[in-house]
Amino acid sequence: MALPALAHDDREFLLSIYSSLRIALDRLPVRLVPILGDAHLGNVFITSDGALWNDFEDACLGPREWDIGFLSAPELTAFEPLNRDALVELGYLRSLCVSVWCWALADIPEKRDAAEDHLGYLRERASSGRLA
Repeated sequence: MALPALAHDDREFLLSIYSSLRIALDRLPVRLVPILGDAHLGNVFITSDGALWNDFEDACLGPREWDIGFLSAPELTAFEPLNRDALVELGYLRSLCVSVWCWALADIPEKRDAAEDHLGYLRERASSGRLA
């Protein structure tokens, strides 16, 4: 994907983050389980019988930390035990994925805003040493 709205330096930065995350994730023990793959509050119906997931196009085997990374710290306790390192690294990977996806749609103002927000988030984490 060309991502013409993405500056060359930003593209190189995202590629370097991708490479770093691959190395970091390859080193982590990860247990593969069935996951929705695109879990967020926009893909759940809250009913009187509880939560019902929808949008199964990304359902696959993966680390459950991928699906629950959007939850707050108190909500995560319901899913213990968790691999906290995987949760952090997969959070960065999700931000990278969202950034790239939104750069592909950068002609839509809210997508460009999201692309820039996620790119800024990753740059901030990298400059503070939290992200390789």
